[in-house]
Amino acid sequence: MLSAASYLSKASLERLRSRHIPSVLNQNGVYYRAWYEGDWQARNQTMATAHRHADHVLYQSEFCQRASARFLGERLGTSEILYNAVDTAAFAPGPAQPFSGPLLVLVTGKIDAHQIYRLEQAVEGIATARRQGLECGLVAAGIFAPEAIVAAIKAAERNAIEHAVMLMGPFSQAQAPELYRQAHIYLTLTHQDACPSAVIEAMASGLSVVYPASGGTPELVGEAGIALPSCEDWEKPQVPSADAIGEAIGQAAARRDVLSAMARERAVRLFSIKDWLARHAALFRELLVSHD
Repeated sequence: MLSAASYLSKASLERLRSRHIPSVLNQNGVYYRAWYEGDWQARNQTMATAHRHADHVLYQSEFCQRASARFLGERLGTSEILYNAVDTAAFAPGPAQPFSGPLLVLVTGKIDAHQIYRLEQAVEGIATARRQGLECGLVAAGIFAPEAIVAAIKAAERNAIEHAVMLMGPFSQAQAPELYRQAHIYLTLTHQDACPSAVIEAMASGLSVVYPASGGTPELVGEAGIALPSCEDWEKPQVPSADAIGEAIGQAAARRDVLSAMARERAVRLFSIKDWLARHAALFRELLVSHD
């Protein structure tokens, strides 16, 4: 079962258990005011059913586990942390080439109207880095709300860096590895991201990551990036300042080769899809034996 697709009712889950059919839940984030504008409490109630009745829960990060305990309630069954994973053969650095600027900072993802800051503040951060003397540009690719695009364009015009900002449209998973390989630094500003696969893809591609020190992202990046000041806040998103973003980009640029190697090594060691699949296979065998 997936936490974002809670289709089974309490009665269904109890029926499975009565027939000794084990259930496993992959638990990502929960709902709260800082990122969900709808009825977050009702959504959590639905999600809590699977969380409570699953025989085993795979939390995508320690942050996901803490958030679930806070908003979904404690559970008595077994659980573990199993981070998202990627194909580290497909997502890999390109051939080594002599570097010649500008340095490209990449932003990806789906940015809705209530997350305009993720794109607008990225532009402001690039503007700050350029004022500090770093020759850099921003490439943003994904599905962006019209309001986010307008805000980013206005920020670029306000800072007179239209030539240094490229807003691309959606891209396919097949196109993703090459997109990452064309960049030098990955930037994410999402407040309390649970376990972003895009960050893992970027790391596997050899990109250092600039990220807010909140949510599950710090667990993924470790020392392979530059953290932005942030804190846990369930009521409103914490948005890093343009100065902090610009300074962090500059630090990542100065240590790019070292951080790139660390990011790749960490991704291969911790986030390989082969290991992820192997853990699922072993877990399913264990549960089938215990419920026989």
